[in-house]
Amino acid sequence: MTKEHEHGHDYPTLASGQCPACGAMGSLVAFSGSLPLVSGPLTTDVPDLTGEQCKRCEETFLEPESQARFLAAADDLVIRGRKAAGEKLRQVRIKLKLTQHQAGELAGGGPNGFNRYEKGHAQPVAAVFNLFNLLDRHPDLLEEVMEVQPLVPTRVAFEKGPAGTTVTVNKKGPSPKTGARRGAAASAAR
Repeated sequence: MTKEHEHGHDYPTLASGQCPACGAMGSLVAFSGSLPLVSGPLTTDVPDLTGEQCKRCEETFLEPESQARFLAAADDLVIRGRKAAGEKLRQVRIKLKLTQHQAGELAGGGPNGFNRYEKGHAQPVAAVFNLFNLLDRHPDLLEEVMEVQPLVPTRVAFEKGPAGTTVTVNKKGPSPKTGARRGAAASAAR
């Protein structure tokens, strides 16, 4: 590693052929070929890439045009994965005879969240997939799952209480603990 002097400061620069990843000197060689991409269960190879590769750590540094194609292929793979996952969620939701609104409330993503999951515009957390995979295998559990009240309100609003205090309530109605927490919520809101 050498030092480059600019505006009164020394900045480290790489020697010719030095690997930026591992620092090995004279280890970079020309690269031409394909590189794999993996996103969940989906895989693809991006062909005809060029750049340099380190003989020591095998890290590959692509030329700008190759890097742009590689990143575009990665974005495409992620979008395909989201759409496939969304289609699976849609099939399970329909099998369970749920609306998107009901599925969104069940998953905790809100009324429009499930629509975004199904279209591949948003990636739900693993717990959503796990829940719907479980319900796909055991649809008889749906009624029991729908009866369970969330431990934390999913939608909270602040309303004026007596004497100007602020009371936290669940928009679906007061939660069983609202009365016990009223003092804490009112104190925190002041």
